[in-house]
Amino acid sequence: MATIALIPRLAESIDLPIIAAGGIMNGKGIVAATILGACAVQMGTAFLCTKESGASQVYKETLMSTKDIEYDVTAVTSVYTGKPARGIRTKFIDYMEAHHSAATIPEYPITNILSNEIRKEAVKEKNINLMSMWSGQGASLITGDLSAKALIKKLRDEVKKSLEETSILSTFLNKY
Repeated sequence: MATIALIPRLAESIDLPIIAAGGIMNGKGIVAATILGACAVQMGTAFLCTKESGASQVYKETLMSTKDIEYDVTAVTSVYTGKPARGIRTKFIDYMEAHHSAATIPEYPITNILSNEIRKEAVKEKNINLMSMWSGQGASLITGDLSAKALIKKLRDEVKKSLEETSILSTFLNKY
């Protein structure tokens, strides 16, 4: 279920703090999640291209170029590890899913162990067709190679701007 649909359902049905995760890439997403009922957000993909990230350079470049990909950029797959996870769609994912059903792919940790050497070598060879490049659906919103500190400052500034815009809209709606 998409984050934007899940948060209000949770907020209406439980009396616990909600930490939103999934698809939140910028200040607008942070504000939206809190308006919908979250008390905090968890962001993963947004930080994959920071200078402190352990992602390889080719992985970062692929993430930052996702705007140019014309088909579904991500897929939920278990072909790399045996556990479902979302990542950039690759030829390896397409091949494995075309030739094997989910039922024939061994569970974690077997698949993870079997694909480990392939994934390591793919990183060395910068072969994005075999690499596991975990990523959420918001990868096309990655803004570039910033430090984590600079990204947090950027997010804070975007939240502030979004809140100001929300205030302007509220003033407009109250007036008319």
